[in-house]
Amino acid sequence: MKTVKKVAATILAVLLALVSCGDPTSGGPGTYSGYRVIFNAGEGQGVPPFPQTVAPGNIIELPTQEAMTHPTGKVLSGWNDGERTYNPYYRYVVNKDVEFIAQWKVSTGTVDPGHTHVWGPWVVTTAPTATQSGVETRTCTLDSSHKETRTVPATGGGGNFDVSGTYTRQNVSGYSVTFYNVANLNYGNCLFSWRGQVYQNATYSVSGSALTIKANEAMSLLFTILSAASIRDPEGELWVK
Repeated sequence: MKTVKKVAATILAVLLALVSCGDPTSGGPGTYSGYRVIFNAGEGQGVPPFPQTVAPGNIIELPTQEAMTHPTGKVLSGWNDGERTYNPYYRYVVNKDVEFIAQWKVSTGTVDPGHTHVWGPWVVTTAPTATQSGVETRTCTLDSSHKETRTVPATGGGGNFDVSGTYTRQNVSGYSVTFYNVANLNYGNCLFSWRGQVYQNATYSVSGSALTIKANEAMSLLFTILSAASIRDPEGELWVK
C-alpha cells in the first residue's frame, strides 16, 4: 500500500510540474500557447492596449495611442521593450515574453500625434488692420496642444471695394466666383460656383466690407471683404484672387 501511495505521489508531482511549465504566471519562458505581450502607458495615463498571448515567431503590429492619455504637451513616439524603441505600427516578431513601455516626446508639430486631428473652428487670435495682416488659429478638439495657424490678409481701407475678378476657395474644388461690372463698385453681376453648382445669373452688392451674393431668390450668402484680393465666405473659409 505504501508503494502504491508513493507511486501516486510521484505521478502527481510530475503532472504538477508539467502544468507549472505551461502556466503563464509561472515566470517561465513563454507557455505552451505562446508568449505574453503586455503594454505599459509609461508617463501616460488611461488604459493601455490590451495584453496579448502570441505564438512564438508570430508578428504583431505595435499600437498607436488608442485609449491612453498623453502627458501634457507630449505625443506618443514609440514603444520600448527594454532594448530599443520601436515606432507605432512597427511589425514586431515575438520570440519572448515582453513588456512594451510607451515613450512620449514633446510635441513640435512634426511628431505623429497618435490620432487623426479633429479641428475646431478658426478663431482670430491677431486681428488684421488696414496695413497689417492678422492670424487665425484652430485647435484639435482631441488635444488642445495641437494647433494650426493661417494668415488673415490686411483689411485695407474702408468704404466700397472693387471686387472685380475671379476668386477661388482655398484647397476646395467646386467654389469660385467671377465678378463683372467693374465700373460700378456697389453692385453687379457674377458667375458663381458653390459646391459644384454653377449659378450663371447671380448678382452681388457691396456695402463697406459686406459682400452679398444672390445666386437666386432662395439663396443669398453674406461674405466679408478682407482686402482687394481676398474674401471670406459664411463658413469662415478664405477665397482669394
